[in-house]
Amino acid sequence: MFIIFSHPDADHINCINEKTLTDTLPFGVWYGGGDWNKHVTKCAKAVQKTLNNDTYSLLKNLSNDKIPNGDGNWCFNLAECVQKENFTDREIKILKDIEVAQISSGNINSQSAIVKIKMTKLGMQFFLTGDGEGGTFEQIKEGVPEFFQKAENCVSLVMLPHHGAEKNTSVDKLFKNFQPDIIGISAGSGNLHNHPSEGLIENIINQEYKGSFWKNFEIQDNSESMIAYRDKTENGAFVFYNEHEKMPFVCTNLLGDIKIDEDGIKTKFSNIVEAKNGAKYRVEFFNRVPKKNIKFKPNQKGKIRKAKGAKKEGIFYYCVETKEGEVLYYPAYPNNV
Repeated sequence: MFIIFSHPDADHINCINEKTLTDTLPFGVWYGGGDWNKHVTKCAKAVQKTLNNDTYSLLKNLSNDKIPNGDGNWCFNLAECVQKENFTDREIKILKDIEVAQISSGNINSQSAIVKIKMTKLGMQFFLTGDGEGGTFEQIKEGVPEFFQKAENCVSLVMLPHHGAEKNTSVDKLFKNFQPDIIGISAGSGNLHNHPSEGLIENIINQEYKGSFWKNFEIQDNSESMIAYRDKTENGAFVFYNEHEKMPFVCTNLLGDIKIDEDGIKTKFSNIVEAKNGAKYRVEFFNRVPKKNIKFKPNQKGKIRKAKGAKKEGIFYYCVETKEGEVLYYPAYPNNV
């Protein structure tokens, strides 16, 4: 496994910890997003502490000393910026298919590592855009235009920058730079900032679709395998299935992942949250609880609290605090219920 951090914001790195790394030891890591020592956060410290312990003593930091100083833009094929004798043949084979582009100026979002993963045997290429901003992609294209070159006979999956925030993405430039066949979104029901932008999604859907996804893939089930996002109402979220003449979407929802293998593109998401005592709860992100029903002080962000005075026994709340300081509450039930 090779780990790439786009930048040190907590929502892009907090899934890396000793629990999530129990199955596979990573052989390398790339720290994107500028100087982590200047933009250090509590979460970034915790991640670095985890990866610096003795368990991962063989982990190689590929970004160390590779990022040029000063303004500019650059692109690396990871296999070409390592000492090959320090890696196995299998590791080099993995790194050959990964390119990282980045600019060396601006805030940590604009310095997000933009990653292209080539999966030629699967007929796919995958662009990961972090929280990149409009200027990020324009500067990269000016300096290394070949980074955006679409591989022949490949379906291109492009993740929307910044979870689909409208200010980060110009639809015209998105289509011009990446030529996407399918759009991915790392966001969904229950997220703190109401990503992705409904207007942005609508704009993408209204574009003339010239991609090749529908020529190569078909939807095989009726689960939430396309796009889920909040509809700005008390109903919380809805699932939108695209027509074959439109841009297809794949979404992780709030918790989940996107997997690409020889069987196609899969997405799954989880609503299971673990409390500090280790107990697991099933959170209903589609069913926000009105504040008037809350009987405890709103200072328990990220925690599971028992619903005092609830009509039904055994009901809990999952508490989330938004960037603006608003606390949101969602019903949570013991996972064995």
